[in-house]
Amino acid sequence: MKSRHLPFGFLALILGGVAFIFLAASRERPEDQQRAEGARSFVKAKEFLSQVRNNQATGILDPRDVLAARDKARSEAGLKSGAALELNWTSMGPQNQGGRCRALIFDNRDGEANTIYASGVAGGIYKSTNLAATWNKLDLPADISNLKVTCMTQGSDGTIYLGTGEGFHVENYTSFSNLGYTSGFVGSGLYMIGSGDQVSLVEGTEPLPNQADAEWAYISEVAVGSDGKLWAATNTGLKVKTSEGWIYAQYSDSTGTFDLLSNAQDVKAASDGLIVAAVDGKGYVSVNGAPGEFICFSTGEEEMLPATGIGRIELAISPSDPAVVYALAAKSGDKSLENVYLTEDRCASWRVIGPGGSMSLNILGAVSTDGLEYFQGDFANTITVFPNNSYRILAGGANMWEGKKINETGYFQWLQKSEGEANFTFSPLYVHTDHHQYVFRPGYPNEMFIATDGGIYKATLSGENITFEVFNTNLITSQFYTLGISGDPEHLLGGAQDLGTIYLRPQNNIMYGSDIWTFGP
Repeated sequence: MKSRHLPFGFLALILGGVAFIFLAASRERPEDQQRAEGARSFVKAKEFLSQVRNNQATGILDPRDVLAARDKARSEAGLKSGAALELNWTSMGPQNQGGRCRALIFDNRDGEANTIYASGVAGGIYKSTNLAATWNKLDLPADISNLKVTCMTQGSDGTIYLGTGEGFHVENYTSFSNLGYTSGFVGSGLYMIGSGDQVSLVEGTEPLPNQADAEWAYISEVAVGSDGKLWAATNTGLKVKTSEGWIYAQYSDSTGTFDLLSNAQDVKAASDGLIVAAVDGKGYVSVNGAPGEFICFSTGEEEMLPATGIGRIELAISPSDPAVVYALAAKSGDKSLENVYLTEDRCASWRVIGPGGSMSLNILGAVSTDGLEYFQGDFANTITVFPNNSYRILAGGANMWEGKKINETGYFQWLQKSEGEANFTFSPLYVHTDHHQYVFRPGYPNEMFIATDGGIYKATLSGENITFEVFNTNLITSQFYTLGISGDPEHLLGGAQDLGTIYLRPQNNIMYGSDIWTFGP
């Protein structure tokens, strides 16, 4: 540990923490304690946020309460609805560490594929023009300067669409009683980035406190169809923008035609017009992209997905063959892997290519050395298909796994490709845990980027091998829960989601963050 001069109060705080940890360590092996506490930390974080953020009378996080509180704060400050409070903020970083990122895209206007947009659910849109070597935050108007972006997509005309509001811990938005145990943040609608990086709200998508279901409060995914239609998976259902405005998509079965309501988790668009979506734990497909012609492929019948017991489904369409679609399904109970599914006929029939229920294929969770199992299939769940091989995929949650077809009818071959445990930090296989998106670099099938709870990573593929690098310079997306301020306001301690306890201090003209045990680069 490097020697540092710290204010007395700050040093006492650290020494007190050290004493506590040594006492705890005397009852448990250090390596077991590290893993077990890592498994529990996410649950404890959710419990803490629920205590401080939820309605103190009901114990429930109702998005309408949040929206009403925002308007009240503006009203008491003498501002109109939607206006920003006139507060001057200075970023304290850290500028050398990335935090929670759920979405990234390559700008299709850059023929060299060097321009990337990324976003953090704690707030902010970041852009890199040098393939993620450095990042710059977009300069947004004051009233939308801290957008909580959860998903992004781009149309063929270059327009980028941003969904806000993180609700992946909420299993069912039809009953607000289920909103009481979520670490997500209420959004402010759907936005678009036009020329010159100008950001504006898409008309008709602002959530309002007087809406019965808080429409547009949480947007989990957005997509642009081959016909240019804009799709949004929202907390109240699957929506599509038409010439007449926003409407709900519809599905049909033997009993009639119904709107696709309830919590929509995913929507993906194929180059041939096919649209697939996940709504309330079930999968739907419109083979020609017509909003009123969806059918359900989660019927529980043979060669279909289960009709019950599924909490979240993530879908991926093969870029080289749109008839090939994958589904990564998490159980609604313990959030573990149900199965990985494959269809080769546009969702008409499915088969299992990655079986759940086995720790040898633990895509959506991990096990600590003391046997404690933890799964996060409702929170970290992503899947993508290689651009030049319809039968090679990457699936992730806690860590990255590769699946590859080895026979015509059996399971895929599965290999774990990344390691997120602390003891792998300096390994070329290390990628921060909790993966949210895998994106291949256009025109470069051996390069891809990963959005994680620890920022942005680059993967380089060479044959069967994958190595990783972190690219977080000035990507200020850490989500802090608590802060400890010393006598010197430029020296702080903070507890951040999935990053542990960070010591913040000036270094080389940036606010540098490091673990309190290392105090150095």
